[in-house]
Amino acid sequence: MNQERYNREARKAELGLVTCCDCGSYAHQTPMAVAGRVVWVDYCIADIVAALNAANIRTVASCCGHGKRHGSVLLADGRELVICEGRYDTT
Repeated sequence: MNQERYNREARKAELGLVTCCDCGSYAHQTPMAVAGRVVWVDYCIADIVAALNAANIRTVASCCGHGKRHGSVLLADGRELVICEGRYDTT
């Protein structure tokens, strides 16, 4: 892990300068402790990843899709959560 990058991105997040990934950009990530190590998570899905891990649902990878596809979170048990806009009619 690059400590300088960690400090820079953490400071931007504290100041509210990071709001979401620009479509097609990989520039906006935030550091997060997951399973005892620091990983970089796309800012716009960081709350989802944090909530899953706080609920003891271990995540192993995530991506917001960067405006090119739906986002996803891979779980340690092999399942994949797909993050997409809108609602789906289940009737």
